[in-house]
Amino acid sequence: MSTDRFRELTVRGGPIERGEQHGEQLRDQIRQAIEFYRSIFDLPESEIRRSARNCKRQIAQYGGECDSDFTAEIESIARAASVEPEWIYALNARSELLELDAAECTALYHAPSGTLAQNWDWSPHLLDLVTLMTIELENGLRILTMTEPGIIGKVGFNSNGLGVCLNILRRDGPLDGLPVHIVLRAVLESPSFETARRRIRAAGGGKASNLLVGDAHGNSANFEFTADGVWEPATSGDWSFHTNHYQTKPVNPNRGSYECSFTRLETSQRLAGGGDGSRRQIIELLHDQSTDWPIHRCFTPHPEIGPLGTVATLLMDLPSRRLSVQRAALDGAKHAFHDCQL
Repeated sequence: MSTDRFRELTVRGGPIERGEQHGEQLRDQIRQAIEFYRSIFDLPESEIRRSARNCKRQIAQYGGECDSDFTAEIESIARAASVEPEWIYALNARSELLELDAAECTALYHAPSGTLAQNWDWSPHLLDLVTLMTIELENGLRILTMTEPGIIGKVGFNSNGLGVCLNILRRDGPLDGLPVHIVLRAVLESPSFETARRRIRAAGGGKASNLLVGDAHGNSANFEFTADGVWEPATSGDWSFHTNHYQTKPVNPNRGSYECSFTRLETSQRLAGGGDGSRRQIIELLHDQSTDWPIHRCFTPHPEIGPLGTVATLLMDLPSRRLSVQRAALDGAKHAFHDCQL
């Protein structure tokens, strides 16, 4: 598959039905995703399987907080795709299993317009695997998420106008907690901002990620996960930003590989200053290449995963429930934005 648009898929029904639809329709893509992550986890398969079993226990326990059976959905995906369930759990825990210096992703929220947006920087191996998935829950809530095959939650928003972005951070201890992609799904299933905040705090530590959550009514917050808990950086003004370093804890020095993250944050704040948060301004910000550490990254070599760059640019207009997404090209070209309405 090679196109200027990502694949689209709708799944509906209970967790078993949704998992079956996901696994059947993305069977080949799930196997490709497993092979890609197997190649970069840099762990013995016995350790991957041990982590997957721990992941299953954590997810089963957490599902009660959300009144959701995430384990049934994951295992239905595995059955329908004819792969071992442990590998689907591993895909959903892929951010915790990887040990990479994070130099990827810039996320923002503009409160007056209710716009949530980010660049997703990752491997071009995912260009033909990324899926724009609409999930229709039995309670009537609908979700639109940009995700990877086999992963049940990622960046996106729901029909109540609540959305979430993701930044990977640097580990500051053992990452053996509930996987962040499960927390993302729990946020997307939340009927309100305060419910999302409660579910995020209930997820606890054992992760190294930031969630930027915003809604159609101007509410937003960053939630930084560390090995020992969840921290909420103070915010003020019309804009919120996050890149790939902790804002609440002195974990990441502004040098070495983290110079990129600090520079992108400073550039974002500079470019937003005095702006009106229009679609045009946000697109120009996310396309910025004005420094040696650009917000929009061409694919360049990474020592552990091969090329790394901006795979997708997403704008979520939460009041109108509209996603605008732009797929990158290997040659650095920018395709036109494609709109999806929820």
